[in-house]
Amino acid sequence: MKRLYFVKPRAKILGATAIKFAKHARDLLENAKIYRSLDEAVKDCDIVIGTTGVWEKAKSHKKNVMSIERAAREAHNKAYRSIALVLGRDDVGMSKEEFTKKRLGGIYKVEREMPTRRELDLLFSEFESMISSKSSIRNKKEVSRVFKNLILNSKISKKEVHALITALK
Repeated sequence: MKRLYFVKPRAKILGATAIKFAKHARDLLENAKIYRSLDEAVKDCDIVIGTTGVWEKAKSHKKNVMSIERAAREAHNKAYRSIALVLGRDDVGMSKEEFTKKRLGGIYKVEREMPTRRELDLLFSEFESMISSKSSIRNKKEVSRVFKNLILNSKISKKEVHALITALK
């Protein structure tokens, strides 16, 4: 964890109690930023993962629900630059609206098999090979970056990655 953001905190984040419980993360607390909205706080993140300790609450909406262990594995397999982990309030957690927002629902639908980092790298390599032969593309590096961002933000499945690799070959 590199940064700590608060959205409309109700308590003093640099109060004596907060500093006491921060223990070895006091520098993280002292450098924390405060935002007026969740959207503002996560606007530069590649992926936002919402959390819940109440499985029934999550299950009833079936919004890309997965365990924290699986979310960590999926995030590790991708080339994300920044990942936000959203934790709710101590007393009431996250509201139904916050938890079920499309951006906060998790990474992927449970039934989809996700591509590995190796498969994504192969897709990106095939794409770069394809555009390298196109003289009409002036800024190949930018086109490649946009393609990677599009793929990573699309929550693409393993099957879809393999279809794209086949098409690019």
